[in-house]
Amino acid sequence: MERERIESYVGKLCTQAGESGEFYRNFCENLFADEEICREFVHYMENGNFACQAKVGGYTVVDVMICRSIISRPGLTGTPREPEETAEGCCCLLLTRCLR
Repeated sequence: MERERIESYVGKLCTQAGESGEFYRNFCENLFADEEICREFVHYMENGNFACQAKVGGYTVVDVMICRSIISRPGLTGTPREPEETAEGCCCLLLTRCLR
């Protein structure tokens, strides 16, 4: 039952985001393969906020959101030195386990 409820929620999110059925299937497969990330996802699904328990490369989902907001600010100057300092780099660090 829990798996079906999660899959249904993921399906709704994928539909809203315009993702393909293949993306949905791969996402679900990898989500269920990683217990820590799955728990974080379920916490969000049930509470509408993040537990910040799952970390990838030391980053939580909130770290990624903060990183994205800082990097996408108008007027940000300077060139990032490391891939982790870009919004895409932050997202990749956190989500690679789930989206690979």
